[in-house]
Amino acid sequence: IVSEMDIELFVNIASFQEMTPAMVKEYFKIIQSNNAYLYCCNRVEKQLYGGEINRFFDFPWGESLVLLDEPCKWHQHSYSLRSPRLYKRFPFDGEVWHRLVKF
Repeated sequence: IVSEMDIELFVNIASFQEMTPAMVKEYFKIIQSNNAYLYCCNRVEKQLYGGEINRFFDFPWGESLVLLDEPCKWHQHSYSLRSPRLYKRFPFDGEVWHRLVKF
């Protein structure tokens, strides 16, 4: 439904890492069909419950123009509201990277 709809910006934060590599590839096709910008913030590597491994740098970036490409300083931890204090910070089990590209 959203292919070739002139969408200018797609944002993905910590959800490509929950999809199979085949699903990620389909999302990239949709983004590329819109000649859109993509801001992507996900773990560098994550093993899914089905055993598949998602690797940020293996996403189908193609010939996109890279505008930002670095470790993400603001999304390296998760938080729990169940701790005795107001919240407790836990590091992710792997580095989180973010990238902004134009297709």
